[in-house]
Amino acid sequence: MIKRAVTALLGTRIPRPPPGRTPPSQSNPFPEERLDLPTLSGSGYWAGRAGDVLKDGGVYTVTRKLGWGGYSNVWLASSSEGFSSFAIKVYTAHATQLHRLGHLHELDAWLRVQATHNQSVAPLLHLVDHFTHLGPLGEHLCLVTYPCAQSVSDYLSTAPNRCIPPLVVKRIVTEVLYGLEILHARRIIHTGNLKADNILFAADADAVDAAQAQPSTYDPSTLNLGGVDYPLMRSAPIRMPWKAQDDPYTSELYTLRLVDLGQAQLLDGLRVSTTIQPVAMRAPEVLLQAPFGTAVDIWNLGCLTFELLSGVWLFDPTANDGVWTAEDDHLNKMAAMTGQRFPAELLAAGRQSKIYFNEKGASRIWLQAAPLTDASVPLANYDVDQLDVCLSFLSACLELDPGARASANDLLKHPWLEEASC
Repeated sequence: MIKRAVTALLGTRIPRPPPGRTPPSQSNPFPEERLDLPTLSGSGYWAGRAGDVLKDGGVYTVTRKLGWGGYSNVWLASSSEGFSSFAIKVYTAHATQLHRLGHLHELDAWLRVQATHNQSVAPLLHLVDHFTHLGPLGEHLCLVTYPCAQSVSDYLSTAPNRCIPPLVVKRIVTEVLYGLEILHARRIIHTGNLKADNILFAADADAVDAAQAQPSTYDPSTLNLGGVDYPLMRSAPIRMPWKAQDDPYTSELYTLRLVDLGQAQLLDGLRVSTTIQPVAMRAPEVLLQAPFGTAVDIWNLGCLTFELLSGVWLFDPTANDGVWTAEDDHLNKMAAMTGQRFPAELLAAGRQSKIYFNEKGASRIWLQAAPLTDASVPLANYDVDQLDVCLSFLSACLELDPGARASANDLLKHPWLEEASC
């Protein structure tokens, strides 16, 4: 069933746009994150400068801005305790407060992994250090790791139509699964951001040294905080020379890291979010607000795998004001895509189920979803004889019943990943 729906969808889906940022405007003069918003507004970013020193004793000296996200920005720094370079993720003052209140579990998750696993050989970051730093807007939790290079999302931008060779997709998916296997064994759910932006290429020493030697990039304007002028630094990620046109032997050199546990949940702790995951990749149990576990990561991975192969989203929920919601659209497409009915147990457990389904488990609003035809439009880059095995892998990820979804360990043994290396 998934094969027919997938092949039909490829003729109708809109390609995912490349990543980008909203340009500055008169109301928002900042080229990247809003550094002027206070902690009480849910912000409080640290405004760094090249030469700033972090941690008591002057252990880390900032040299370059690597990037930023909704709860943090990331900086390249040198160390006074050796010749190594490090990446320092600096939480906003607001996110630091959430961490202290027990609402953000990233540090707890990394410490749990580090206590029970040799991270130096895993496709996960290695937490080197952590501390708090007092800035003009409050305290900031700082997590120190080894630097990484550009993201898989950046890599996709080098590919025609944002789809990459199946061999490379298998390598990426395999590395992500190894990371998820480690997290799940330690009762950690990645949950929030399992997407191409948060799978990074490892940076070798030459790439890091080259980044350290390059001058930082600044915006012409400055920000005054507490009487101090802060230049607005622009992000400049470390770059490895990888591109989608690399031959299979070059792609064997790729080393990947699964990053960003900012929205991680601990199975033995309080699960605080009912809106986890990128919207288009949300699992059925998340949409229905039912209890969730590690299986949400597997659904997320199935959506990501399809996107890497095809260059388009598997689901693109859209609303029709006053007629149906994006959630109605999403749930209908899930059923059409998989050819499955939502399990009665899942509907009974979902706090939002009655909004979308009647007492017989039928959708309250019927929508025209992807036509389940026998059209033979294969996934991009795939031959017909490869398609069935690939779709078997996707089907194992995209079970509407969370309990029926394959585990990370099961998927690592799937025939589709047998040729993940040359």
